Amino acid sequence: MKVYVDRIPEEGLLLEGEESGEIVDMGEGHEKFSENILVRLHVYKVSGKLIVTGSLSTHALLSCGRCLEVFSYLIDNKKFTYDCDIEGRDIIDLTEPVREDIIIGLPVRPLCREGCRGLCNRCGQNLNVKKCKCDFRTPFSAGPFDVLDDLLEKKNLKIKNQISKLRKKSKNLDK
Repeated sequence: MKVYVDRIPEEGLLLEGEESGEIVDMGEGHEKFSENILVRLHVYKVSGKLIVTGSLSTHALLSCGRCLEVFSYLIDNKKFTYDCDIEGRDIIDLTEPVREDIIIGLPVRPLCREGCRGLCNRCGQNLNVKKCKCDFRTPFSAGPFDVLDDLLEKKNLKIKNQISKLRKKSKNLDK
């Protein structure tokens, strides 16, 4: 979104429209913007500065920080502000300030809803969908590598058994 400085009248300029959500694209694995950004900006020239105020609105597709479900999140900033020097500049591009403002509007830890129950830490079941069958009365060492420890223990047991068999064969050959 570009503003031509010499086309801004003394009373200011109203810019209304849509910007592509692609201007906010942060790459693979990040938030996606399902709609264009609705823009309503008032642009003024004051004492050698460009002053921009207005509102920005769009929806982002986010992954919940607890249950990993994708949900739509409304970003609605009615207090967008930006200013910059205009001396020696003919065109001011507002794309980056708009992009930054939309990114700042994203939650640090997105939640699909306030009461999201997340995933079971034992079986991975989404607890918002249905209750899992895990028995929480029995102790659980709750380590993310417990399954790997079990595999390692089984592998070590298998190796010990093979060594024991080889020793027996070796003793039988010695006789």
